[in-house]
Amino acid sequence: VIIFIDEIINVICLYIHIYIIISVFLQYRFIQNSNFYKIYNEFGWICNHHNYLDKGDSCYNVLSNGLSGSDVVTNLLKELYSNLYRIYYTIEDKKNDYFDENRDIVKKMGCIYLKYWLYDQITSKGFNGLQIINLFEEFNKHVQGKIQGISKDYCKFNQLSLDQIKKIKKVYALNSILHESDKNPETCVNNHCKYMDYFEEALTEFINSIKKCADNPLEKEYCDEFEDFLKICTGG
Repeated sequence: VIIFIDEIINVICLYIHIYIIISVFLQYRFIQNSNFYKIYNEFGWICNHHNYLDKGDSCYNVLSNGLSGSDVVTNLLKELYSNLYRIYYTIEDKKNDYFDENRDIVKKMGCIYLKYWLYDQITSKGFNGLQIINLFEEFNKHVQGKIQGISKDYCKFNQLSLDQIKKIKKVYALNSILHESDKNPETCVNNHCKYMDYFEEALTEFINSIKKCADNPLEKEYCDEFEDFLKICTGG
Protein backbone atom coordinates (compact mmCIF):
# COMPACT_ATOMS: atom_id res chain seq x y z
CA VAL A 1 0.00 0.00 0.00
CA ILE A 2 1.55 3.31 -1.04
CA ILE A 3 0.04 6.60 0.08
CA PHE A 4 2.03 9.68 -0.95
CA ILE A 5 2.53 12.35 1.70
CA ASP A 6 1.18 15.15 -0.51
CA GLU A 7 -2.10 13.23 -0.79
CA ILE A 8 -2.61 12.71 2.92
CA ILE A 9 -4.12 16.14 3.61
CA ASN A 10 -6.50 15.80 0.66
CA VAL A 11 -7.52 12.32 1.80
CA ILE A 12 -8.24 13.58 5.31
CA CYS A 13 -10.27 16.52 4.00
CA LEU A 14 -12.28 14.23 1.74
CA TYR A 15 -12.65 11.69 4.45
CA ILE A 16 -14.23 14.01 6.98
CA HIS A 17 -16.86 15.05 4.42
CA ILE A 18 -17.81 11.55 3.27
CA TYR A 19 -21.27 10.42 4.19
CA ILE A 20 -20.80 7.59 6.67
CA ILE A 21 -23.20 7.22 9.60
CA ILE A 22 -21.74 4.72 12.03
CA SER A 23 -22.45 3.08 15.36
CA VAL A 24 -21.25 5.69 17.80
CA PHE A 25 -24.55 7.44 17.19
CA LEU A 26 -26.69 4.39 17.79
CA GLN A 27 -26.47 5.39 21.47
CA TYR A 28 -28.46 8.57 20.83
CA ARG A 29 -32.12 8.76 19.87
CA PHE A 30 -31.82 11.40 17.17
CA ILE A 31 -29.74 9.09 14.96
CA GLN A 32 -32.68 6.73 14.56
CA ASN A 33 -33.80 8.93 11.66
CA SER A 34 -30.42 8.75 9.94
CA ASN A 35 -29.88 6.77 6.76
CA PHE A 36 -27.15 4.67 8.31
CA TYR A 37 -29.32 3.65 11.25
CA LYS A 38 -32.08 2.51 8.89
CA ILE A 39 -29.64 0.53 6.73
CA TYR A 40 -27.91 -0.98 9.76
CA ASN A 41 -31.29 -1.92 11.23
CA GLU A 42 -32.32 -3.63 8.00
CA PHE A 43 -29.17 -5.74 8.12
CA GLY A 44 -30.76 -7.32 11.17
CA TRP A 45 -33.92 -8.38 9.34
CA ILE A 46 -34.43 -12.06 8.63
CA CYS A 47 -34.00 -13.09 5.00
CA ASN A 48 -37.73 -13.81 4.55
CA HIS A 49 -38.86 -10.60 6.24
CA HIS A 50 -42.48 -9.68 5.57
CA ASN A 51 -41.38 -6.42 3.88
CA TYR A 52 -39.65 -8.39 1.13
CA LEU A 53 -41.47 -9.80 -1.88
CA ASP A 54 -38.52 -11.90 -3.06
CA LYS A 55 -39.82 -15.19 -1.59
CA GLY A 56 -36.71 -15.60 0.52
CA ASP A 57 -34.22 -15.30 -2.34
CA SER A 58 -31.61 -13.78 -0.05
CA CYS A 59 -31.72 -16.72 2.35
CA TYR A 60 -28.64 -18.92 2.56
CA ASN A 61 -29.35 -21.64 0.00
CA VAL A 62 -26.23 -23.76 0.34
CA LEU A 63 -26.47 -26.94 2.41
CA SER A 64 -25.99 -25.86 6.02
CA ASN A 65 -24.31 -29.15 6.92
CA GLY A 66 -21.33 -27.95 4.94
CA LEU A 67 -20.69 -25.31 7.59
CA SER A 68 -18.33 -26.51 10.30
CA GLY A 69 -18.33 -23.55 12.67
CA SER A 70 -20.09 -23.14 16.00
CA ASP A 71 -23.73 -22.06 16.06
CA VAL A 72 -22.85 -18.41 16.61
CA VAL A 73 -20.41 -18.46 13.68
CA THR A 74 -22.82 -20.34 11.41
CA ASN A 75 -25.70 -17.99 12.18
CA LEU A 76 -23.58 -14.92 11.49
CA LEU A 77 -22.39 -16.41 8.20
CA LYS A 78 -25.98 -16.96 7.09
CA GLU A 79 -26.85 -13.36 7.99
CA LEU A 80 -23.77 -12.11 6.15
CA TYR A 81 -24.73 -14.13 3.07
CA SER A 82 -28.22 -12.62 3.10
CA ASN A 83 -26.98 -9.06 3.54
CA LEU A 84 -24.32 -9.45 0.87
CA TYR A 85 -27.04 -10.68 -1.48
CA ARG A 86 -29.23 -7.66 -0.72
CA ILE A 87 -26.34 -5.21 -1.14
CA TYR A 88 -25.34 -6.70 -4.48
CA TYR A 89 -28.84 -6.85 -5.94
CA THR A 90 -29.51 -3.29 -4.80
CA ILE A 91 -26.29 -1.89 -6.26
CA GLU A 92 -26.82 -3.73 -9.54
CA ASP A 93 -30.50 -2.64 -9.77
CA LYS A 94 -31.57 -6.24 -10.07
CA LYS A 95 -34.26 -6.01 -7.38
CA ASN A 96 -36.03 -3.16 -5.61
CA ASP A 97 -37.18 -5.04 -2.51
CA TYR A 98 -34.33 -3.89 -0.34
CA PHE A 99 -33.41 -0.71 1.57
CA ASP A 100 -36.47 1.22 0.43
CA GLU A 101 -35.57 4.94 0.28
CA ASN A 102 -31.86 4.40 0.95
CA ARG A 103 -30.89 2.66 -2.26
CA ASP A 104 -28.74 5.52 -3.57
CA ILE A 105 -26.70 5.51 -0.38
CA VAL A 106 -26.38 1.72 -0.46
CA LYS A 107 -25.11 1.93 -4.03
CA LYS A 108 -22.26 4.18 -2.90
CA MET A 109 -21.47 2.95 0.61
CA GLY A 110 -23.15 -0.46 0.84
CA CYS A 111 -19.96 -2.49 1.18
CA ILE A 112 -18.54 -0.17 3.84
CA TYR A 113 -21.76 -0.29 5.83
CA LEU A 114 -21.90 -4.08 5.52
CA LYS A 115 -18.33 -4.43 6.74
CA TYR A 116 -19.06 -2.19 9.68
CA TRP A 117 -22.15 -4.26 10.50
CA LEU A 118 -20.06 -7.46 10.41
CA TYR A 119 -17.33 -6.02 12.63
CA ASP A 120 -19.93 -4.72 15.05
CA GLN A 121 -21.51 -8.19 15.25
CA ILE A 122 -18.11 -9.74 15.93
CA THR A 123 -17.30 -7.35 18.76
CA SER A 124 -20.78 -7.15 20.29
CA LYS A 125 -21.17 -10.94 20.33
CA GLY A 126 -17.80 -11.33 22.03
CA PHE A 127 -16.07 -13.41 19.33
CA ASN A 128 -12.65 -14.66 20.36
CA GLY A 129 -9.63 -15.05 18.10
CA LEU A 130 -10.39 -18.65 17.11
CA GLN A 131 -14.01 -17.84 16.28
CA ILE A 132 -12.90 -14.94 14.09
CA ILE A 133 -10.44 -17.17 12.21
CA ASN A 134 -13.17 -19.79 11.78
CA LEU A 135 -15.62 -17.15 10.56
CA PHE A 136 -13.33 -15.94 7.79
CA GLU A 137 -12.36 -19.49 6.82
CA GLU A 138 -15.99 -20.54 6.54
CA PHE A 139 -16.82 -17.34 4.67
CA ASN A 140 -14.14 -18.09 2.08
CA LYS A 141 -15.40 -21.66 1.67
CA HIS A 142 -19.17 -21.29 1.81
CA VAL A 143 -20.18 -17.67 1.17
CA GLN A 144 -17.61 -15.89 -0.97
CA GLY A 145 -18.46 -16.41 -4.64
CA LYS A 146 -21.51 -18.53 -3.84
CA ILE A 147 -24.11 -15.91 -4.75
CA GLN A 148 -24.97 -16.05 -8.44
CA GLY A 149 -23.40 -13.21 -10.38
CA ILE A 150 -21.14 -11.98 -7.58
CA SER A 151 -17.39 -12.27 -8.03
CA LYS A 152 -15.15 -13.44 -5.20
CA ASP A 153 -13.67 -9.96 -4.90
CA TYR A 154 -17.02 -8.24 -4.44
CA CYS A 155 -17.11 -6.46 -1.07
CA LYS A 156 -13.77 -8.07 -0.30
CA PHE A 157 -13.46 -9.11 3.34
CA ASN A 158 -9.89 -9.22 4.63
CA GLN A 159 -9.07 -11.61 7.45
CA LEU A 160 -8.49 -9.25 10.37
CA SER A 161 -7.69 -9.93 14.00
CA LEU A 162 -9.97 -8.73 16.78
CA ASP A 163 -7.62 -5.85 17.53
CA GLN A 164 -7.56 -4.81 13.86
CA ILE A 165 -11.35 -5.02 13.67
CA LYS A 166 -11.69 -2.66 16.62
CA LYS A 167 -9.26 -0.22 14.99
CA ILE A 168 -10.94 -0.16 11.57
CA LYS A 169 -14.33 0.38 13.23
CA LYS A 170 -12.99 3.61 14.71
CA VAL A 171 -11.78 4.69 11.27
CA TYR A 172 -15.22 4.04 9.78
CA ALA A 173 -16.86 6.05 12.56
CA LEU A 174 -14.78 9.22 12.25
CA ASN A 175 -16.74 11.15 9.69
CA SER A 176 -20.12 10.20 11.09
CA ILE A 177 -19.34 12.17 14.22
CA LEU A 178 -18.61 15.30 12.22
CA HIS A 179 -21.51 14.81 9.86
CA GLU A 180 -24.19 14.22 12.48
CA SER A 181 -22.90 16.96 14.78
CA ASP A 182 -23.16 19.35 11.84
CA LYS A 183 -26.70 18.19 10.98
CA ASN A 184 -27.80 18.28 14.63
CA PRO A 185 -26.40 21.41 16.30
CA GLU A 186 -28.31 20.57 19.47
CA THR A 187 -25.69 17.89 20.12
CA CYS A 188 -23.15 20.64 20.74
CA VAL A 189 -23.38 23.08 23.66
CA ASN A 190 -20.94 25.93 24.19
CA ASN A 191 -18.74 24.57 21.41
CA HIS A 192 -18.41 21.23 23.16
CA CYS A 193 -19.80 18.26 21.27
CA LYS A 194 -20.77 14.98 22.88
CA TYR A 195 -18.59 13.04 20.53
CA MET A 196 -15.29 14.96 20.63
CA ASP A 197 -13.51 12.39 22.79
CA TYR A 198 -14.50 9.62 20.38
CA PHE A 199 -13.63 11.88 17.44
CA GLU A 200 -10.11 12.46 18.76
CA GLU A 201 -9.62 8.74 19.27
CA ALA A 202 -10.94 7.90 15.79
CA LEU A 203 -8.88 10.64 14.12
CA THR A 204 -5.76 9.33 15.85
CA GLU A 205 -6.50 5.82 14.54
CA PHE A 206 -7.06 7.18 11.03
CA ILE A 207 -3.72 9.03 11.03
CA ASN A 208 -1.95 6.01 12.54
CA SER A 209 -3.38 3.83 9.78
CA ILE A 210 -2.00 6.19 7.13
CA LYS A 211 1.44 6.15 8.71
CA LYS A 212 1.43 2.41 9.33
CA CYS A 213 0.39 1.48 5.81
CA ALA A 214 2.56 4.10 4.09
CA ASP A 215 5.82 3.51 5.92
CA ASN A 216 5.76 -0.13 6.93
CA PRO A 217 2.77 -2.11 5.65
CA LEU A 218 3.48 -5.27 7.63
CA GLU A 219 -0.19 -5.78 8.49
CA LYS A 220 -1.16 -6.60 4.93
CA GLU A 221 -4.78 -7.57 5.60
CA TYR A 222 -5.44 -4.44 7.64
CA CYS A 223 -3.73 -2.18 5.10
CA ASP A 224 -5.67 -3.80 2.26
CA GLU A 225 -8.87 -3.12 4.19
CA PHE A 226 -7.86 0.48 4.84
CA GLU A 227 -6.92 1.02 1.19
CA ASP A 228 -10.24 -0.46 0.01
CA PHE A 229 -11.99 1.92 2.37
CA LEU A 230 -10.12 4.95 1.00
CA LYS A 231 -10.88 3.96 -2.59
CA ILE A 232 -14.61 3.74 -1.91
CA CYS A 233 -14.68 6.97 0.08
CA THR A 234 -12.71 8.98 -2.48
CA GLY A 235 -14.42 7.44 -5.50
CA GLY A 236 -11.21 5.81 -6.61
